[in-house]
Amino acid sequence: MSGVTTQSVEQVRLLKEANIDIVTWFNGVDRETLDRCWGSGIASMVQHALPGWTGGTGKYAGKMREMRPMSDYAAAIARFGDHPGVVSHVIADEPSAWDYDYLAEVRAYVEKACPGVMGGIWLYPCYALPRNVEGAAAVNRVIGTRTYREYIEQFVQKIPGPLIWYDVYPWAWKVTRAQFFECLETVSDVA
Repeated sequence: MSGVTTQSVEQVRLLKEANIDIVTWFNGVDRETLDRCWGSGIASMVQHALPGWTGGTGKYAGKMREMRPMSDYAAAIARFGDHPGVVSHVIADEPSAWDYDYLAEVRAYVEKACPGVMGGIWLYPCYALPRNVEGAAAVNRVIGTRTYREYIEQFVQKIPGPLIWYDVYPWAWKVTRAQFFECLETVSDVA
């Protein structure tokens, strides 16, 4: 589910009837919806309630500390951080490895300020590397390492945690079976 509007009692009831016990809110969410979901036993992973960060084209790779100061996270946590139904605040989507050191600090801050909540970081999938430019320099500019394996290895080393989340776009990107398993095998081998 996504959206910033309040989900109705009926919508939440339908989620529960479908045995959904966790939802992801991609465009933020209001407190009333969090209350309604949590009251029905549905936990929430929330994206965009805290300042987000993405690697994108690599233009801002390594600049997260400068562009997303810790004070921004403190202000956002004051609004949403104490909700018992939130199990994860997504803090980054497909970041560059050049931001891993600061991401580790942000994750630690979020998890200390919001006990029981994970600071979620979605990593690039192995097949989402630049296609319109060639060579190791282009890959390095985007993911911050020479190879996807190094990208995952550095993440595990610098930002240890119970999960490794990475995006998978099997339909939108026409991902092949081989690409799907390449990502899975790389992450599994490193973890």
